[in-house]
Amino acid sequence: MERMAPTIHLLPGMDGTGELFAPLLRELEPMFRCIVHRYNPMVAHDYEELFGQLRTDIAGSGPHFLVAESFSGPLAIRLAADLGVDTVGVVLCASFAKSPHPVALALARPLLRTTFMRRAPQWPVVTALLSGRRHKVVEQLLRRALGGVTAEVLAQRSRAIAAVDVTADLRRISVPFLYLRATNDWVVPARCAELVRRHLPGVVIEDVKGPHLVLQVEPVLSAGVIRDFVESIGFRQE
Repeated sequence: MERMAPTIHLLPGMDGTGELFAPLLRELEPMFRCIVHRYNPMVAHDYEELFGQLRTDIAGSGPHFLVAESFSGPLAIRLAADLGVDTVGVVLCASFAKSPHPVALALARPLLRTTFMRRAPQWPVVTALLSGRRHKVVEQLLRRALGGVTAEVLAQRSRAIAAVDVTADLRRISVPFLYLRATNDWVVPARCAELVRRHLPGVVIEDVKGPHLVLQVEPVLSAGVIRDFVESIGFRQE
């Protein structure tokens, strides 16, 4: 027997603004009740602090799905392991349980400081996130999102990614879990999905053709994958 789908909590990428979910929301909101979580763009919280904030916001809110993009994947993994029965499903998109480039980020750690992030041009970031593609609407959305976040915050989040490892939490997750993998991702390599599978054999991996920002470039396809996942575990749309 199908049940009405619970709320979907959307956890944003490294910008933390939630603004980049706009294309996906246009596709999801006619089907599901969605809540976008936003991280303070002026305060350099680490993963532990962000986890505490999200846990407070989500715990006790009733059954829900977690949809986490990129940077927020480790947070969704910890929440799913911690919140128990309230989390009924998890979707990770172009994300990771452990630093996607541990050696490179460790070597670059001295550069991951506020001064460097303040001076670094945006175009290499935009190019990498879109895998060299041009997408005027998404580029504008991305530049606005990044422009609203301080260099200190971006530096802190980069350092947090360099050190993160929540693979042990994957082994405590018992709810359905979907990994939406972008096939042309220049930022998070395909092996990150396989690492999740190694620690969580029941994970479903779905490939969607697109760059790291696949939710923005291919919102219709991405929303369809999320919808099918929700329905596959016995829930129906609103």
